[in-house]
Amino acid sequence: MGTERMAFLDAKMINDIYCPNVCEGFGRNLRCQAGGYPDPNNCNVCKCPDALGGVECERLQPSVCGGELIATDQWQTLRSPELHDSRSQQTNLNPSFNKNVQCYWRISAPEGSHVRFRLSDGEVLTIFIFF
Repeated sequence: MGTERMAFLDAKMINDIYCPNVCEGFGRNLRCQAGGYPDPNNCNVCKCPDALGGVECERLQPSVCGGELIATDQWQTLRSPELHDSRSQQTNLNPSFNKNVQCYWRISAPEGSHVRFRLSDGEVLTIFIFF
């Protein structure tokens, strides 16, 4: 199951082992969110998990699709762009999207709430859940 780049958690573990205190006493008290950690090459910012960005991993990473959704007690529909389906010969909704597009969604809910989701129609390669 090879990948073209190192997984975020693997890089975090390597930095924890080989550079554990490199940003200690740097002067800026970073509060990296969602499992992020201080970047040992630039202690002013956090290294963030995929889909997140900002100085402290507080924002959704910019992408050509995706967005923010506030969870409610009613079912809601979240759609990412449809790609060409060779079986039905239908073309996508937006021809500028290709197979390698990454859509980032943030689903927010009040503290103490539980979010339920159902996947249908399509291929989901990765789902990240942060608390």
